[in-house]
Amino acid sequence: MRRPLGRKPRVLFVASEAFPFAKMGGLGDVAGALPAALAERGLDVRVMIPAYPQAIAAAQTVSRGPPIGQLLGAYDAGLLETTLPGTDVRVWLVDCAQLFQRHGGPYCAEDGTDWPDNHLRFAALAQAAATRSFEKGTESWQPDIIHANDWHTGLIPIYLRLNREKSPPVVFTIHNLAYQGLFGADVISELGIPADFFTPDRCEFWAKFSFMKAGIVFANRVTTVSPPYARDIQTAAYGHGLDVVISRRDDDLIGIVNGIDDQVWNPEHDPLIAKRYSARTLADKAANKIVLRNTFGLKGGPAQPVIGFIGRFVEQKGIDILAAAIPEIAATGAQVVCLGEGERGYETLMHETAKQNAEHLGYRIAFNEHLAHLVIAGSDLIAMPSRFEPCGMTQLYAQRYGSMPVVHRVGGLADTVQDCEDGFTFEELSPRNLAAAIERALVARRDDRVWRTMQTHAMAKDLSWRPCADRYVGIYADLLSA
Repeated sequence: MRRPLGRKPRVLFVASEAFPFAKMGGLGDVAGALPAALAERGLDVRVMIPAYPQAIAAAQTVSRGPPIGQLLGAYDAGLLETTLPGTDVRVWLVDCAQLFQRHGGPYCAEDGTDWPDNHLRFAALAQAAATRSFEKGTESWQPDIIHANDWHTGLIPIYLRLNREKSPPVVFTIHNLAYQGLFGADVISELGIPADFFTPDRCEFWAKFSFMKAGIVFANRVTTVSPPYARDIQTAAYGHGLDVVISRRDDDLIGIVNGIDDQVWNPEHDPLIAKRYSARTLADKAANKIVLRNTFGLKGGPAQPVIGFIGRFVEQKGIDILAAAIPEIAATGAQVVCLGEGERGYETLMHETAKQNAEHLGYRIAFNEHLAHLVIAGSDLIAMPSRFEPCGMTQLYAQRYGSMPVVHRVGGLADTVQDCEDGFTFEELSPRNLAAAIERALVARRDDRVWRTMQTHAMAKDLSWRPCADRYVGIYADLLSA
């Protein structure tokens, strides 16, 4: 048994992105909100992400944090310190100019191609976290628990193992198993990892080195972002080749549904929407539809439905399914607005579909937080035809804003949307089934009493991070008492 700490448990929360410093998807929302919810429960939490240029620019104040020294034996690094806005939670930005100070995004160059040294960039992030776990310099804060997130942090438990000192336990959260951090076997020497880690029972994956597999195999606990997804990834259909490996960790695998930051995503106080509203003033929601239509170049009256889509233009999100369903959706009189960016082929598909359906489809190839809030607030329905969805955040935002989600019933979508209660679901993924679910939703919308009941029910749900944080507090406590 571990001795009682006699103080607040210290948690180092490590991720590749965290809102508002850097955000490319749901992971950024999680890392920007869950640590604050954990701190509210009495934990001493610090967040660590890379010091991208946009992260430094987004920080309200920045000071020099504790030293790190050299990472991977070649890169001088330190920490910049700031806080999550509106909280006392400290954020450490790993300051390594050679790896993180560059134009482009966190993962890709400006032309959309992956940075060729991503294996070094995120190995450095992992090593920085491990280094802070053993540092006994002037800054005495050391974590009792490290909470690592997705493949970018998968090497943390390995770097801890390679240190001779007793290391803190690691909780590793899988946000999306489709992205695994796969690199050639030759990267091992660059990462400072012994060759005996490159075996099928450790980090080797079809002759490549897998950061994701490293996290799954060596973490003390593995979590993912919904109970259905925890089951899904143990099957060949959704396991992306790691189903057998994950099944071996079944006793340590826990599915916990994400929440949302109900201060940022709150239609009553949202500064990014055209007109604020609540469940008591739902008539004011219509003003957002007017601005949304104007923004996306569409014309229509207040009774004409608008269906929103927000997400990456990639296979997972089913953007091709939505594009194929546009003619049937247009036949109902509804309009569609799409906001996102991703693979060039899907961006081109959206462009061609919009040309053929100009009166019924507007789109923006962009990742824009302001527009995302407007799409959620101004739409009547939010479409999510995902092929798979670990948890999903957009359907939760939609419910909070009284915009009914229409979702493929998979993963976390199955957990969070109840058909005809707080949204609409469909089983088999196809353009026809998506269009049919939307048609059902539009029929319900014609009955004001039914529609308002659904909206107020959805808006009253506790979608905050509090239940999720409580589950993690329990996991941390179990690990610290083991």
